[in-house]
Amino acid sequence: LALFLPQAALLLYSSLGVAPYDLPLALFLQTFLFVAHNRVITAQYFVWYLCLLPLCSRRIDWTAGKVRTALVLLGASVANWLGCAYLLEMGG
Repeated sequence: LALFLPQAALLLYSSLGVAPYDLPLALFLQTFLFVAHNRVITAQYFVWYLCLLPLCSRRIDWTAGKVRTALVLLGASVANWLGCAYLLEMGG
């Protein structure tokens, strides 16, 4: 129960504090919070909240450099994640 309370509090805040003013951002936050607090994380979870990111794009100051940096970091993170998963599953 103690592990669920922070997630519940954040979801409650994003539902009642953010959603009335910015629904796309609230949807992104709730999905991101679910993924961040889940015990099991797979690469498909990246897709869950990345598909909601364009809905929030008006709230984010996008520049070409920031987009490039974010994409490089995302690619490196996914490659690292999948590499570790492959070694764990196939390497033993």
